[in-house]
Amino acid sequence: MDMHAKDIENSNDVNTNDASDQAVLSKGLREIVDAARERQRLEASDAASLPFQTMINRDDSTSGDLCGDWQHFLDQRAARQTELIEHGGRNFRNWIKQREENPPRRNTNIFTWSRIVSSGGKEIFMRTRVEKRRHDNVFNEYTPAQCRYNALENEWDLFEEFALEVKSKNGQDYAGYEHSDSEDDGFDPFEGYEHLYVLIHEFISCLIDSSSGLPAPSDDLNTTSDQPLATSFALDTVERISEDLYVFKLPPSPSCKWVIGVDRPTTVLYICRLVASTPNTHMVLTIAYHLLEHHIPFRTLLLQASSEPEQLNLPYADNANRFNKHQFTTADFNSAMLECRALLGRPQGQAAILRGGIVGRIAREFGSKESGLQGPSIEVTVHHLGYFVPSKHDGYFYWDDDLTGEEIACLCGTYCLYTGRGEQTTTVSWFPPPDVWDKQGYGWPGWTETNEEFFQQWIADIRKGNAKPLSRQNWWRKVHSIKNTRSMLKNNRERAKAYVELNIHAM
Repeated sequence: MDMHAKDIENSNDVNTNDASDQAVLSKGLREIVDAARERQRLEASDAASLPFQTMINRDDSTSGDLCGDWQHFLDQRAARQTELIEHGGRNFRNWIKQREENPPRRNTNIFTWSRIVSSGGKEIFMRTRVEKRRHDNVFNEYTPAQCRYNALENEWDLFEEFALEVKSKNGQDYAGYEHSDSEDDGFDPFEGYEHLYVLIHEFISCLIDSSSGLPAPSDDLNTTSDQPLATSFALDTVERISEDLYVFKLPPSPSCKWVIGVDRPTTVLYICRLVASTPNTHMVLTIAYHLLEHHIPFRTLLLQASSEPEQLNLPYADNANRFNKHQFTTADFNSAMLECRALLGRPQGQAAILRGGIVGRIAREFGSKESGLQGPSIEVTVHHLGYFVPSKHDGYFYWDDDLTGEEIACLCGTYCLYTGRGEQTTTVSWFPPPDVWDKQGYGWPGWTETNEEFFQQWIADIRKGNAKPLSRQNWWRKVHSIKNTRSMLKNNRERAKAYVELNIHAM
């Protein structure tokens, strides 16, 4: 039975003999009930017409990323990763080599492949993430030749047809891997930087209290700094396309046709500093990979000619309805995450990975950051649907996939609750709205350890039945950080905005 219809039916049964509840059941609610019943009737009618009926299986195999050819997917990924590894330095390459020689089977992510037939009758491939509790069982279903390990992302791809491709190349079976599940990979990127703690503490203290000003030698936005940003990075390589879009003219990557765009001055300065820290090293792909690694929002913009497009802007709509007396359980959460997973399996779903913050973190529960490096999907390249901004070239627009307000609400597990007072409603969600998350002390340019601790603890509380969806106001209180943190983030945003507006002008 449809979950939406079930909740309404149960609520009606409970309130049948309650005259006061009957009185406030509005015309709008009755229409919802009727629509749910009609949808249930049609689904039952369709099911009855099938030649063979089984229970609907809603496990891992019900949704995933789609592609036309698995070989093309692997080839494109290999090309991108070859670039990344070549620019990673000797220690990084040695670390990758060690991982390839002893890949883990438990502390990893696994994706299985399958053939499916689209609604148009075309045979395509689905790449689906496997739940961690099923890792051992899934590995036992495949031979070594059917397993491909991606050391850079610490991911496995499993598919029967991989063995056929290997045999066609060398005429013999694949040797496979020696597995290791050690938590310690021996790679410490922060080794030797312990002495910076005192300097960082002093810098942060000054940033919290904006009236005191930052120490000039360590403030790279100050022209008297030891290393002013204006001299270590060519700011004219950043174009301000619109009020809230900055495009970087970085060295191109052979495996990428898109460029990087960001909408926040803090992210603009983050990228400038990253490039300046290792001159003549970074290109589009290496910067994009770094941003994905740290959950920093950006866009993969494709410049293409098109007529004046129609803006894709669907606000949040009340699609998931419940009565205010509804008792939320882990079953509701699992159902919401199934919808989230289905959304991420659509072509534009990769926009969630690129969004960063809480939305990007939710998306990473079901997908790989690799999808964020593939560039705009068919929704953009063929259907011209998504995010677009006019470029300085007449008739050309910068395009990328985008999420609507409704899709963001779906990713956050949002419901509309009827309060019982006429048609009055309130909105609750399993995860905080992204703007609340960003403004209340968790909106760092990247994803921090504190952010991850909160996320994991909240998931654990939901699984134990100790957490339920919260209203926007309650989320505001839930993620409310200490005053010093909010002050520091606010001052940092203001300083970044002032510097960028002064030094990077609109086209």
